[in-house]
Amino acid sequence: MAPDAFQGLLFGIQLGFLVSHEYTHHVHRHCVESQSGVIGLWTEFQHDATSGSMNSQAEELDADGYATYLVLAHLLHGNMRLSALAELGRSDLQGTDGDDPLLTCFFLAVLAFFCELWHGDTDMASVYRLRHPLPPVRITYMIRVAEMWCRQNGSVPQSWFNPARFQELFRAAAEVIEEKARQTWDAQMSFLRGGDGVQYDHELFERFEAVRQNRGQATINQPTCR
Repeated sequence: MAPDAFQGLLFGIQLGFLVSHEYTHHVHRHCVESQSGVIGLWTEFQHDATSGSMNSQAEELDADGYATYLVLAHLLHGNMRLSALAELGRSDLQGTDGDDPLLTCFFLAVLAFFCELWHGDTDMASVYRLRHPLPPVRITYMIRVAEMWCRQNGSVPQSWFNPARFQELFRAAAEVIEEKARQTWDAQMSFLRGGDGVQYDHELFERFEAVRQNRGQATINQPTCR
């Protein structure tokens, strides 16, 4: 497979994920109007300032999760499947045999996207006030959602999601992180493995579940259009 074609495939997956992520902010009503009536906008491409909250971080995880569902549905079960397998030179693969390389491309593309957002040093004292969750947290939640999608849709078995596979994928994706910034990734991982990090993850998960439940209740209460 030509390198340009492979890069084009990965870029298409990244673009689909980003558009689906921003789309989710709207359909899940994360975008609230200010008093001036202007819809708030998010950006994924700035150094994460401490202007957020655990609620904004939970909404980002919600958007990541729904984007994962949308992209996987399109890539594995939708119109993109045949063209993607053709670009990979594996048009002969059927069923879950074809899901394997497509999932590999999905994770490589999205992991590289999250790594590209890695701006380096983060003040752990302000982690609860970040606009977005820490990149390692977003990656972990995204993998969980993808595993759920595969289980619900009869794709690859749970054994496919083994740590060794993702270590290799992350190693390849991390090439986009500048050398001086990679050291701070280790600092974040150390924080997340410690007691404070476990507490942060627990509170974020609770907030994430609350966002999902509130969305479901809002859907139930929404008046029916006639």
